[in-house]
Amino acid sequence: MFATVRFGANCQVMVNLLCCVQTLTGHLKLKCQCRPEDCIDLVDEKGTLMNLSKVEDPASDYASKYLQGRQHYILIRVVREENSEATLYESLLEDLEKHYPDLPDQLQQLSGKTETTDQKKKDSLEMAQPHNSTQARNKTTLQSKRSLEFKSTPK
Repeated sequence: MFATVRFGANCQVMVNLLCCVQTLTGHLKLKCQCRPEDCIDLVDEKGTLMNLSKVEDPASDYASKYLQGRQHYILIRVVREENSEATLYESLLEDLEKHYPDLPDQLQQLSGKTETTDQKKKDSLEMAQPHNSTQARNKTTLQSKRSLEFKSTPK
């Protein structure tokens, strides 16, 4: 029983599902050049999370218990924030939206991020605005003084 896992720059690898989850994830980490401490998982083409990273006994549970043969899966990185329960799911397949137009939004929903594009644009515009900090005011004042000194020097 085999499945195909996609990752990287449109790379794919066929994997045997008749092995333990720990062996499968270890093999995928090597193939996609992840760090050993990275937490990875898979989503199917519909965006369903396979939850391999939450298997209670990955050393003895077979991957075939969680994955179906002849299916295509996308490799993702699972990033758990230390000080919160938030979990971020990042695709390890480049140009995900090109191959699977709906998956980026589904990964964002899995991550609990429901921020709209308009809200992101608004936030980035606010960040681009000059800050009214003391340091910014002092810098402006210093530049003004220098320009006045330059203008008042005799030629």
